[in-house]
Amino acid sequence: MGGSTSDLIVNANVKDLTYLNIADDCNDNEFMPFLQRTLFNSYKLCNQIHLSHADYLKTIKNIYISNINTPPTFFIEPESIGATTRTVDGYFSNLKPELQTYIINPGTLTTTLEGVHATVYAVVADQLYSNSARSGLYDINSFYLNCEDDGYDHWSELHENIFIEIDNGACPTNMGTNKMCVNVPPYAVGYFEFTYDIEMRLGISIPKMSIYPNPSASFLNLQFDDVTDFNNNAMEILVIASSGQVVLTQNYTASENTLDINDLPTGIYMILLTNKESIICSSNFVKAE
Repeated sequence: MGGSTSDLIVNANVKDLTYLNIADDCNDNEFMPFLQRTLFNSYKLCNQIHLSHADYLKTIKNIYISNINTPPTFFIEPESIGATTRTVDGYFSNLKPELQTYIINPGTLTTTLEGVHATVYAVVADQLYSNSARSGLYDINSFYLNCEDDGYDHWSELHENIFIEIDNGACPTNMGTNKMCVNVPPYAVGYFEFTYDIEMRLGISIPKMSIYPNPSASFLNLQFDDVTDFNNNAMEILVIASSGQVVLTQNYTASENTLDINDLPTGIYMILLTNKESIICSSNFVKAE
């Protein structure tokens, strides 16, 4: 994680031990174990990105402008031979005193996430700037009353180091279909995790385009692989000049695709295969004299 200028663990004092039922009374101070600080637990959660060799997953995020939280950042487990699922982790921080609901539209991940909920891993606090053990930044635990006085209820602010829960919350109404929702607790930082069926993700088998001969002065032969999952009737081939102008269009056929480029000026061009909603694959060719 790059290290930290703050200690990640700290020696317990007698008040910590009494609160945690390690010591019988305030005079029992023979054993002073180390306690994990809040920063340690936060790093422990972030370290899952490294341990799983996860990749950053680009997502489109929307959040109310009045919300003080930032949208989650997503990571995806790399592909593995023989695996039937892949895992997605959404890292979040909730600075608000109420739970936050994230509505996830899976996009190309899958179309069957509806009704599936995530496992939440988080450090949960009683209030903002809470700590487990003493901290050099916000030293809440230095404000203990006398050890014998049990009226103070903030001796160990983070009562659970790592909170784990299977979220079973429901999506808000009128959110449409094929979405899943995750509820994260108040005053928490961590990640939520869900899996999806690999076979249902568009783009796992990336379509490929082969062009030959290249360069060419007259005709191009095009071969496409892994495009059977797309609607063949809606696909077309576009030739784009370096200026960005579409200079040639042709319907895609499943059997053979040949382009006549005799009338094109010499230069470098891009070929796109599109289904009129998105680009399926692309490649470049050189028009020779």
